[in-house]
Amino acid sequence: MDESKKQTVAADSLKKVHNYLKEEDWARAFAHFLVIFELYPDRKRNFEVEFENVLSHLRLRLESQNRIENIFNCYVQAIRHFPTNVRMLNDFASYWLRINQPEFALQYLEAAHEIDEEFLLAEKNLQSAKLSILPRWHFRMLNDSKRNRAYYEAISKAITPYYNKVLDIGAGCGLLSFYASQCKDVQKIISIESSNTLSAIAKRCLQNTNFVTVINSNSTVLDRDNIGISNVLITEIFDTALFGEHMLETLIHAWDNLLEPSSKIIPYGADIYITGINSDIILGKHKVINNNFTCLKNMCITQYATEPYEAENLNEKNVKYITSVEKVLSIDFNNVQRLKEIYLIDNSISPVTLRCLESGTIDAIAVWFDLHLDDVISITTNPKSNYVDCWEQAVIYLDHPLVVTKDQDVKLQVSCTDDVLKVKIFDISADCPNCFKISSDMITYLNDVHITKVAEMFTLPDRFNYKQCVILDLCPVPLFALNRARSNFPGHYICVGTNENDCSFLNVLWDKNVSCTTTDITYEVIVQEDISDLLLENSIDIIFVNPISENGILSEEIFSKLSILNAALKKDGLLLPQNVYLQMEVIDSKYLDFCSKVNEENLLGFKAADEMNKYSILEQWQVQSESYPRKTLCTLNTDFNILNNNPLTINLNAVMLKDGIANGILYGYKLEYSDNIFIETFQSSHYNNACFIFKNPHVVNNGDTFLINVIKIDGLLKIICKNKD
Repeated sequence: MDESKKQTVAADSLKKVHNYLKEEDWARAFAHFLVIFELYPDRKRNFEVEFENVLSHLRLRLESQNRIENIFNCYVQAIRHFPTNVRMLNDFASYWLRINQPEFALQYLEAAHEIDEEFLLAEKNLQSAKLSILPRWHFRMLNDSKRNRAYYEAISKAITPYYNKVLDIGAGCGLLSFYASQCKDVQKIISIESSNTLSAIAKRCLQNTNFVTVINSNSTVLDRDNIGISNVLITEIFDTALFGEHMLETLIHAWDNLLEPSSKIIPYGADIYITGINSDIILGKHKVINNNFTCLKNMCITQYATEPYEAENLNEKNVKYITSVEKVLSIDFNNVQRLKEIYLIDNSISPVTLRCLESGTIDAIAVWFDLHLDDVISITTNPKSNYVDCWEQAVIYLDHPLVVTKDQDVKLQVSCTDDVLKVKIFDISADCPNCFKISSDMITYLNDVHITKVAEMFTLPDRFNYKQCVILDLCPVPLFALNRARSNFPGHYICVGTNENDCSFLNVLWDKNVSCTTTDITYEVIVQEDISDLLLENSIDIIFVNPISENGILSEEIFSKLSILNAALKKDGLLLPQNVYLQMEVIDSKYLDFCSKVNEENLLGFKAADEMNKYSILEQWQVQSESYPRKTLCTLNTDFNILNNNPLTINLNAVMLKDGIANGILYGYKLEYSDNIFIETFQSSHYNNACFIFKNPHVVNNGDTFLINVIKIDGLLKIICKNKD
């Protein structure tokens, strides 16, 4: 095509682009942009921002129509023209994250992060992708040298000239297969791993290892026609309650389809133990126990739980053991008939009786196990012993804690049908007319004595005292608004629930706590989805927000709405808290590295640390201070308000007050409502903390100085240790 013709076509395409933009025909505008880029590649930078906007609108439309292939094709073409556009790379990756394809998202996020390390949205999405691909417990498991040593010794003893055909189910990165490969009599090893990422890592780590074949599959879809038959099974597919990772189903299938009748299995069995415990810290995650509102004392308000139990590190919690510890089940993994009974029949496990050691209240049932790798080698998750580090204990919350007396017997029925551990207490009635099931963040918010105290103490400025106000409370529970209404502060109160259960509870909360007998006080409860419409329609006097997520990081949802929230305020309106200040601790914590990266010394000769650490991230969320061993080397309290959308970059000098190894910065926030009225998340039972991890730990001495760099863009934060003087 000659130059004159090219110019004519390009001009015509640009004209059509502008026409289609007016009509919001994003697909045709996109197509004509591509024509221009093909004709004049050197000019495309002039249209990059506009093209990026078109692509974003087009993606949203195609996404609403579930046209995945079209989204893929559009972004591939766009990135071909703008390979260094970090927003395009991030937007494409974000889509794959939303449809639960983190492996596909990862390559685009890594490219965006390499181009611009200070594009915090891509960095956060990169961390989310890595967490989805490889949850943090993998690092704890691989770093557990006691567990690894026990398996290594048991495998070494099990493989003989006859027992030499090994099947490794749930092989992960290949650690146990590697141990088997070191045995001189081994003939073959079939390693089965369902995770695409872990099986790929295993193939790379075991590629120079004899006898090993890695298969990316779930073992229950395979049979002897696919992979042959084995006579040694090694596996580690156990969660905190032993059964949670489909252990029974997997073992039953293996015995029926993949193993010789006389096969060995490592581990060969387990004992499961159970006890009743009392702990406000544990119960407070599940049930409202902070009865500041007297009319709620006779109500039963518990978490709407989606899982039968939670993992807790009882060794690090303030726990009282109310009952005896009883063995509820000894299970032989070689007895396939017994495995099937447990898997299929509800009452196949005999009831167990716990003897109360003292009078008190049983808040929860705790479960742990001993895992027998062979006749001699066992490992235990017993919190009272020197147990392995990678497992916590299973805790089954009781909606209705049981009041007991010393020497009383409590009878339980345990079942494990469908690989789910369940416990029924015969002495507790399931009927309770005053029960409410609400979201977990509402439970912990109501139980936080610091939050409830501040909500009660806080008073509004005098300018609001004598007028009918519109008050919007966006906190998990509208304690600030509720306390104003209980004080007969006139106004129309609006609060938000995330689902039908939460909204029903909030209505009851208002009805029982506020006497709306006059028109001076009215309220409404709306669902989360209606907030944007409300903000557009109303002129609001006071808005209470919750700018920190329960996991300890800034709330992207609130920060994304800050401009809308401020615009919804009246001229003399007030957004609360008024200020949010960052608080930091430089810490020395071996546990931080234990949970974050694989130390190859713990693998006993297996070279997998580099591969696994590709999925390590430099930030941890949901850090529970009471169960996070650490030494504080320095504290930093900042005085700049971060409750705004202004980009912030600031350098701070951190002077060490102790000797140690600095390997991270734990951070939290101070939420200031008025003078001397504030919430500190470091002191909170609702808010967890978060932690940035140093790439390279530093040996420090008292008096050493660090330069700490803080970057905040919208609702995203990054803290970096820049150097050590």
